[in-house]
Amino acid sequence: MVQRLRLVVYSALLAFVVLASFGFYLIYNLTQDVRQLSRNMAVLTVSMDENMRRVVSNMDHMTGYVGRIDQSTQTISLSMRGMQHDMGQMNHNVSAPMGFMNSFMPWGSGAPARGYNGYPPPLHYGYPLEMNPASARVPMQQPVPPMSR
Repeated sequence: MVQRLRLVVYSALLAFVVLASFGFYLIYNLTQDVRQLSRNMAVLTVSMDENMRRVVSNMDHMTGYVGRIDQSTQTISLSMRGMQHDMGQMNHNVSAPMGFMNSFMPWGSGAPARGYNGYPPPLHYGYPLEMNPASARVPMQQPVPPMSR
């Protein structure tokens, strides 16, 4: 009976030693992998920091360009409003004589044409009063250099 008990205890002890050794091996490899991962993360952090500084610099340039685009769009809008106003005045000035001429034509209704009844909104509508095309001009800046690696 003692002989059988020794056989079971020794084999269990041997199995425990083998499993403990394998567990130690796995934990040791895991710590090596985590150490390598932490080194790679440090390198990645430095690289990301450099790249993000470049991105911020490029975004600053882009913000300036968007500001100039906004000013140019306001200038175009003011110019278009001026053209709208001029076309409205021209329509108003031409419609009365054309209505008179149309009353003599066989296809005319005999009544003078009504033409343009109203004027467009004032030129400063939606913009500050001091805004005019001359003040919207912004000097050209140097182009943004391409991003280097």
